[in-house]
Amino acid sequence: MYVQLVIIVLGFLALKWYPQVGSEKNQVRQHKRYIVFMMVLLTLQSGLRHVAVGSDTFAYYNTFLVVQNSSWNILWQDCLDFFYYGEGKDPGYYLALKAIQLILPTYQLYLIGLAAFVFYGLGKILCKFTRSNYEILLAMALYQCLYYSFFSITGHRQTMATGFLFLALPYVLKRKPVQFCLLVLIAATQHKSALLFAPFYFLPLLKVSKTMLVGSLALFVPMWIWGGKIAGYMMMSVSMDQYANYLVYYDGAGAYGFAAFILLLGISLLLSHQKIVSEENNTAMILNAVAVAIILTPLTMINPSNMRIVQYYSIFGLIALPWAIKNMSISSNVKDSYNLIVIFLAIYTIMRNSPYAFFWQDMALGANYL
Repeated sequence: MYVQLVIIVLGFLALKWYPQVGSEKNQVRQHKRYIVFMMVLLTLQSGLRHVAVGSDTFAYYNTFLVVQNSSWNILWQDCLDFFYYGEGKDPGYYLALKAIQLILPTYQLYLIGLAAFVFYGLGKILCKFTRSNYEILLAMALYQCLYYSFFSITGHRQTMATGFLFLALPYVLKRKPVQFCLLVLIAATQHKSALLFAPFYFLPLLKVSKTMLVGSLALFVPMWIWGGKIAGYMMMSVSMDQYANYLVYYDGAGAYGFAAFILLLGISLLLSHQKIVSEENNTAMILNAVAVAIILTPLTMINPSNMRIVQYYSIFGLIALPWAIKNMSISSNVKDSYNLIVIFLAIYTIMRNSPYAFFWQDMALGANYL
């Protein structure tokens, strides 16, 4: 909890260290520096964590050791068995991990390298779609509040896949399908769910983002009721039966805080749609991505693991929320509105009280390992 709060506080203080004043060139330079600073903080937070942080870090630590002691022949054979007989799951990750271990031979170095890879891609995206350091501060506060557990401390296979998908995004804007598809396929060898990002390529072509938002909000309740059956058909159509457990109803499932956020975000974007479209660039892609996230979010009511599916689209809420706040601000100084939301998100982060320890500290493993 305290590390998350420290990052938000450091982000606020860094606004003074990287002031956006003077010429436009200097403002852009300071914006890039501020983003780099925040991405370094996120990299250290994720990469320096104890193996007991999160629900599966320790399991991936054991996987790291197993792969380290496995021969290339065994890993290649597992990969061939997967493609020929359908045995195993996402063998590309183990081959990639074996190659990475040649450069990063310890688990902690691997965690840092993996985090740097992912947040490099995220930083490039934030640099492309934001202009103000206050937008980044708000995005980082939101990240700590709602996205941290699904990007910073979750399973390494999907984390690596997400990094490749971040790198694929520029090719969506440049309309280069070959490069985009290649990166999506590479990501899918790490975690097959990355194939669900493939439709993202067509989002910029849908110049009906307002209709998309209205439709997604209208479909939220039907997806809550029948989402399990619909998702089942989707998984069968792309041969994702390895993830069938995502459709098993889980007692206590439901990301209610995130669901409330994504609904409020969708409504806010709808109310400020005209201003956003007139003032921001590439709005169709971002707004449509949020609309897809709204449609998929009810799946988390079946099983919390489904957030792994939603995250490919919901991550663009980090960009969309500042857009919505800026264009709906009731204050003459939009920075006041940003600061107010940041304070609220910081308080909510404290209330969630996510356990954290650095790798040199003591921390007991979670109940799932007992």
